[in-house]
Parts: sequence; C-alpha cells; structure tokens
Amino acid sequence: MPQVLVWQCPNTGKLFDSKGQYVKYVKATAKSRLEQRKEQAKRKVLFHWHEEFRAREQSIEGMLEAVIQEQEWFWRLARIRSTDFQRGKLVLPDPVLVEFTEVRLQYSDSVSNSHSRPLNGVTNWGGRKTHKDGTPLPRGYPGWRGRLEWRVKWPEKYNGSYPGTSLFAGSCIHTGTGGGGGYLEGHAHFGYDVSIFEDDWPGLKTYREKQIFWDHLTRKED
Repeated sequence: MPQVLVWQCPNTGKLFDSKGQYVKYVKATAKSRLEQRKEQAKRKVLFHWHEEFRAREQSIEGMLEAVIQEQEWFWRLARIRSTDFQRGKLVLPDPVLVEFTEVRLQYSDSVSNSHSRPLNGVTNWGGRKTHKDGTPLPRGYPGWRGRLEWRVKWPEKYNGSYPGTSLFAGSCIHTGTGGGGGYLEGHAHFGYDVSIFEDDWPGLKTYREKQIFWDHLTRKED
C-alpha cells in the first residue's frame, strides 16, 4: 500500500505534502506570532498607562491639559477602537491636538447611561432594563456631563478624513451628540456632548472630594 509523506506544523496541525511549503508556512506563522506578542506587549503598556492616568489626582481642567501634553497615548487608544485612521489602504497620521476651545462640564449625581456606561456598570436606554428580581437597573451614575470642543492640526492633503473626531475613543471619556471636521487654515474643529463617569476616574473623584472637604472647612472657619 503506497504511503504519502507529509509535514505537519507543530503549532497549528496543518499538513503539507511539500517540505518547501511547510518551511515557508512555519516561518510565516512564526513571524505572525512574534508580531502578535509585540502588539500584546505594547497594548499592555498602553492599558497600564491609561489606568494610571485615570488614577491621577487632578481636576477636570488639569486632566484636559494632561490630555494635550500626553496626547500620543490617546491617539494610540483611539486607533484600537476607531476606523477613522484608515483611508482605504492608507494609514493616516495622528492629528495634533492644539487646544480645547470650549469646556463646559458639570458634576451630576446621575449622568445618563442611555448610550454609555462606566466600566463596572450597565447601559439602560429608556430605563427598560431590570435585575432578575424585577427591580430597575440604574438610569445613571455619578460623574460629569456637558460639552467639549477641540481643535487639531491636520494636513490639507488629508482633508476629507477626520480622525480628530476619535480623540476619546476607548478612553473612558464618552462622546455623544456632536461632530465637526470643518477644515480651515490647517486645522479641523470638533465638538461633542461628553459624559465622564466618576467610577472610571478615581483621581477626579478624589480631587473633587478633597475640594468639597476644604470648601466646607473654609466656610466653617468663616
């Protein structure tokens, strides 16, 4: 009975009747696994930075200033979640965040979770969701809501593509109604309604609680 000699990849189990094809496949898969490990390592560093950033004790204003100073990390987060950095096969560059032109954020005990939620929470559009026992799920969580507008530098040759709109993708700063992208003199402009949930930002929470404490203490001394 004739026998057929085959080569089997030890990692995937795929069979080859040609040694040349087998060697080529093994090299390609090894390269792919190496690239995947490198990407996983980069993401691990990125997610660690993001967790540390959210834990920093700072005001909303201070946090937004830090967004400008450390924006490369935000663009890296955005690239994971958004397709706005692609134009066909072309990978677009990062915009350059210049400034926040409008900041209107106010604290609320109940920021709507209709379309977004804290990491440890749930969405509940229209208040329709309930626990298994029938009790209603939250219709909001403590945090900040309002509006942010920002301006980015953007090359004219890429006018028509606006990844600047995805600045906060994956950052635990949730954008809702809004838009932008109007190109003028090398810049694009964006504005969105924004929700920030307190539980996702322990540093903002600590800063706010300390401000309340010191304000109360000052009034008491007066």
